[in-house]
Amino acid sequence: MKLILLLTIALTTFFGSCTNSPSDKIREFIPGMYVRQLHDEFTSGADTLIISEYDPSGGVYFIDSKMRYQQHLDGKIFPSEYKVKKRTGVYDPKTHQLIIQNTEDILTFLPGQNKLLQGRTEYNKVKD
Repeated sequence: MKLILLLTIALTTFFGSCTNSPSDKIREFIPGMYVRQLHDEFTSGADTLIISEYDPSGGVYFIDSKMRYQQHLDGKIFPSEYKVKKRTGVYDPKTHQLIIQNTEDILTFLPGQNKLLQGRTEYNKVKD
């Protein structure tokens, strides 16, 4: 009887561990370069996010944000301006989103569309 009980526990543990953690396709999609083009009647430029994995076991990512834009007013083109931000994000395996520390901004990834959403703002993935 004890042998059957031990065998049942061992098999349950084995099969449970085999089906418990499939690969996370969204997490595999995250690292890379994402770009959003800026263009309206007053501004043109690009906003780029470069996301790299820092600590795989903790789900920690570095997020480098680089923005270049140029303003236009009354036919006059002003010099380009640049902004750079370095941030850190933590992956939430329950929601499959990246939470940016200190701002609580949320990055949502859409691998099927090759996109990243930050709120309503869309970025296209251009490079792994």
